[in-house]
Amino acid sequence: ESANQTHAIGPKVGSSAMAFANGEYLDSASSTDWDFGSGAFTVEGWYNFTEKDSGGITMMGNRQSSSPYNGWMMQWDASDDMYFYFHNGSNINVSWAWSPEYKKWMHIAFARSGNLIDFWVDGVSQGSQAITGTLTASNAAFKLGGQPGSSSYDLIGYADEQRISNVARYTPGTNFTPDTTEFSNDANTKLLIHSNTTMGSTTFTDSSSAGHTITTTGSPKHVASKIGTGMAVFDGTDDNITIRKEAGWLDANDFT
Repeated sequence: ESANQTHAIGPKVGSSAMAFANGEYLDSASSTDWDFGSGAFTVEGWYNFTEKDSGGITMMGNRQSSSPYNGWMMQWDASDDMYFYFHNGSNINVSWAWSPEYKKWMHIAFARSGNLIDFWVDGVSQGSQAITGTLTASNAAFKLGGQPGSSSYDLIGYADEQRISNVARYTPGTNFTPDTTEFSNDANTKLLIHSNTTMGSTTFTDSSSAGHTITTTGSPKHVASKIGTGMAVFDGTDDNITIRKEAGWLDANDFT
């Protein structure tokens, strides 16, 4: 049996996944590629949360951290609501009642088509809602793994296959089957972060045609199984696995 935060992890897609501890993020400089205006968009990725931060969990966004809060952000609040925050002349949001499962891979996506927006978990629509107006451009950097200007909504766990598109890849109000292979780059892809590298790598690359430079805060890294599809994770503090003693284990005879 396992104790505390001991868990098994393997990448969802490819050979590795991105690992984030409290206070660790990926950043990319301000860009018009993150500003959707009144057009369609999709923001999506695979996530595996191991625990919640004090306020909740922020996945990604470029929302400014002070008034007038231009830009957008996708965030789960510890009050059990998933929010898509945005600014269209006012600082507003749309939200869905939802609570994540922990230590489990989930595909999470938001997409706008016309005046509708939806939120999906593993391809299941959580209900389309109205979204009106033009999303106000932000001069803030893109951030993956935490809320700009706050230390209370960090992503603690893992992420894989992150993509931003200026097209609605899914139709609000309908379900779909999430792709379990690498997202492909096309003309509508504005950011694309794979994790398909080696254990411990700290290099993160935007594989979209834009080729945005990605920097790190803290020490986020790629993690990859040595053998098979997964591995055990221990935090170095109080995690452990206990195996009940069986008769004949490690007696006076030879053993390995």
